[in-house]
Amino acid sequence: MAAADSDCGCDLESPSRLDEARKIASSVREAGLAIGDKYSGLFSSLGFGKQPNCFVASELVDLLISKKFADNREGAVTVGQLLMDTDLIHHVSDKLQFQDGEHFYRFREDDGDGKGPSAASIRQVKGSHCGYLWKKGYLFWSKCYFALSCPASKQLLVFRQELDSNPLLNYSFSEVVLIPDAKKKHPELRIDLTLVNHHSVTIFIATSTEDDLFGWITAFGKADAKVLDSVHTSTNPIEASSVFDFSEKHIHGNEYSFEQDRGKVMLFVNVASG
Repeated sequence: MAAADSDCGCDLESPSRLDEARKIASSVREAGLAIGDKYSGLFSSLGFGKQPNCFVASELVDLLISKKFADNREGAVTVGQLLMDTDLIHHVSDKLQFQDGEHFYRFREDDGDGKGPSAASIRQVKGSHCGYLWKKGYLFWSKCYFALSCPASKQLLVFRQELDSNPLLNYSFSEVVLIPDAKKKHPELRIDLTLVNHHSVTIFIATSTEDDLFGWITAFGKADAKVLDSVHTSTNPIEASSVFDFSEKHIHGNEYSFEQDRGKVMLFVNVASG
C-alpha cells in the first residue's frame, strides 16, 4: 500500500480569475457555441450513448480563437482548462481534463438536477483542504480524493477522483477526533467523526509523508477537531483493578459502563483487527 500526496490549501482561484472565466463562458455562449444532445460510443448511430446539453471541445477551441481569447489552439486549451478549474464546465463523464478534439463537455448550469457539490467547486472555497489519500475499506485500501470544506460547514466529502461532479460519501460532522500515527512507512490518520445525528463513524486514511499528515491535522484543527497522540492513546496502559473500571461507547454513541454487568458472565470477542 502506497499513499498519495495531498494538495494543501485548495483556495486556488482568485476572484479575478473566476470573474475572467465567467466573462469568457458568457461570451462563447452568446457567440453561438453549439450546445445540444450529442451521441457517443459504439452504437451512437443507433441513438445510444446520448449526452444531453453538451458541446464539442474542438468547437469551443475554434470559438475561443475567433473571439481573441487565445492566439492558437494550445492557448485555447489553456483557457478551456481555466473554465474547468473554476467549475464552469466539466467533461460529461468526469474522466478528462480539457482536451482539444471530439470530446464532449457541459456547462455546469446545464447539468440539471445533479447531486453535487463537485470536487472543483470545493477547491474554490476559501479555507478548504483537498487532496488524494488512501482510505481503508473492509478488505482493501483504495485511493480517493478527499475534500474538507471550509471549517464553518463541517463537511468531509470523498470523491473517486478530482474531476468528479458528485461525491461518493458526504460526512457532516459536529465533532472530530484525530489520532495520527506518523511512525509507519505511510503515516496513517484515524478520524473519529461524530455526525450531526449523534452517531459516530471511524475512518482510516493514509498519507505518503508526515507533512501531508500534519497538513490534514491542521485543516481539521480549523474545524475544531480534537487531536490525540496515538502513542499515548493506544500503547500506554490504563490503571484499573478490574474490567468493571472500563467504559466504552455504545453503538449508538452512548457511554456504556461495564460496572452494570458486575455479577454477570461476560465474553469479550475481537471482531475487527487493523
